[in-house]
Amino acid sequence: MQLPSFLAWNFCLARRRSARCGAILAVAGLLGMVLLVLTPTVYAERGLTIVDDGQARACITLYESGRSPVGDFALQELRSYLEKITGVYLQARTLALPDKWRLASSVIVTLAPCGHEPVSLPMRRLIAALSKDPPDSFLLKSTTDSVIMVGNDARGTLYAVYAALEAVGVRFLAPAYGFYHGYNEIVPHARSLVFPETSCVQQPAFRFRKIYVDGSFTQNPENLPALLDWMAKNRLNVLAASAKRQYPSTSSWGDYVRDPRIMRAMRRRGIIAEVGGHGYDVFIPFAKYPPFYELRDSFPCFSRAGVLQTYIRNVIRYLKNHPEIRIFDAWPPDGRHWCAQDLKKWGTPEEIQAQVIVSLDTAVHRSVPGVTVEMLSYAAAQNLPITQLPANIMVDFAAYNRSYTHNLFDSSDQKNRQFAAILRAWADRAHFKGALCYYSYYRKYSWDSRPVILTHLIAAEAGEFRHLGLSGLGSYSEPADWVTYEFTHYLVAQVSWNPSLDVDRFLSDYLDARYGRAANGMRVYFNSVEKAGQILFDSPGGAFEQKSPERLLRMNAALEDYGKAQQALQNALITAGTDRDAGYFIKRLNWNLEFTLLDLHARIAAAYHEMQQAATLERRARELVYLHRDDGIFLYPLYSVRMDEYRNTDKRSSFDEPWKARSAEAKSLR
Repeated sequence: MQLPSFLAWNFCLARRRSARCGAILAVAGLLGMVLLVLTPTVYAERGLTIVDDGQARACITLYESGRSPVGDFALQELRSYLEKITGVYLQARTLALPDKWRLASSVIVTLAPCGHEPVSLPMRRLIAALSKDPPDSFLLKSTTDSVIMVGNDARGTLYAVYAALEAVGVRFLAPAYGFYHGYNEIVPHARSLVFPETSCVQQPAFRFRKIYVDGSFTQNPENLPALLDWMAKNRLNVLAASAKRQYPSTSSWGDYVRDPRIMRAMRRRGIIAEVGGHGYDVFIPFAKYPPFYELRDSFPCFSRAGVLQTYIRNVIRYLKNHPEIRIFDAWPPDGRHWCAQDLKKWGTPEEIQAQVIVSLDTAVHRSVPGVTVEMLSYAAAQNLPITQLPANIMVDFAAYNRSYTHNLFDSSDQKNRQFAAILRAWADRAHFKGALCYYSYYRKYSWDSRPVILTHLIAAEAGEFRHLGLSGLGSYSEPADWVTYEFTHYLVAQVSWNPSLDVDRFLSDYLDARYGRAANGMRVYFNSVEKAGQILFDSPGGAFEQKSPERLLRMNAALEDYGKAQQALQNALITAGTDRDAGYFIKRLNWNLEFTLLDLHARIAAAYHEMQQAATLERRARELVYLHRDDGIFLYPLYSVRMDEYRNTDKRSSFDEPWKARSAEAKSLR
């Protein structure tokens, strides 16, 4: 069985500089790969024979200048996955790379026939190909004699290894969370493997590609290594966590940094630690510094004597105690009031925040060099301040109260138009010269784990962010409902690397890999839930928080599209037949959609004052959530059923009580 001809456009010549070619290059590692599962041979017309009928025909060499945990790991990953594909354990060796070459990464991985002399590395061409590219860029070059994988830093070399694996059919779809039972990745199996002849340079569109776990209810030290592994495989390079637990049941950086498994996983993958999150009060808590506050629920009053100095001193102490932190989030607390005294002195929340950031950045630069300070453009402090900000800081722009009915840059939407105008002001390099990142809400808590998958909106907005010159893109996640939003997480990761990908082709490629012959039915599902989500959520809570007659029209329209999605899942399950992998996910998405339909019907019944029917439907919806709370499709308890259970763990038992009586029945049905 041959690799299809479209693999040829997977790679471009290394010596390229145009933006158009760069976009094609970045999508190469994903859209060009092919899925060949349970076939006897994976081969191309031309290329290097890695394994021939169960016999090794190539060996792996790691070239290094000094030992690198990322370089060693890149070799291990290549060796491990090639063994998974072919069943053959390839020989490997490590050789010194002469310092005279001054290649930024000093880490190169190659494949070449066993018994031969080391590959003759075209160092001048490698350096020329990568020296002007941004961090994490890499070159993947294959001939009939060798495969060269090299980045302009060690992390880039690891990415080159993953791109090589993708080129022969490996897919890194999701983290290896327990509920995936090994279905998180696609790995072809073959007795023979020929790596196709290729030459490609890839570079990231955004320098900072983030996953936020700040405030996560289900991310913990036990499952975080799985997320870190998936991040690297999808070329994400920043993990953002909270310095302090936001609620009793959440985790913080303190929980993670004490776990050697997590620190080792981050070092091996070169993942950057961004820590802080919401909370001036984390470093000057009200309980210890009551004079610093106007009210218990207000922000600290930085205009009062000693407040700003104490905050800075405590932050510096924290950063010195945590040298692994490279980005510090100096964000205001969430949902509190700005100090009236500060507003009187500085005029606006933006100016208050600017005073804090400028002073903190100066102190950090002097005391803990190498740490970047980040501020937040959010809520009442959304606008660009008048005060000139340092060029070395980072800004996260968070358009919380936006509409998802339209693209953020759709001028017909008044709310989004305002956010787009503010973002463009931040992106104007004449006013702000630092790194500007977009904190996306493409998976929201207020969606209550409903299937809201904004495929085309995400792709379109990523292209606009790149056009504006943004430096980063990030999204936040919860392990508990990862299956529901698997494609969203996967897509956001890919557009963070290449926002110019053909999103329809990307979706088709994903559906073929995940659902096989049921892909066409699943395409109807994805299109239908995309329409339903955009109908419902013209605000964070969407039609569920509105009190206007229009909300019923929205709910009924969404109900129609979700109904089409349910029919598509039923058809897809029939088409999948004995395909256990596809059936596993179709069934789970169907349980998720069943809850969504029950919930919508209950809300519509309540709107028509049919309270008994609404109560019956709501009870069935809650039972369904409890029944499938560990299947990767629900964040349990959901916002719609939890009230404040997450904030107060003492209430968890009373919340669960009505459903415990049904647990025996639930287990028998699972």
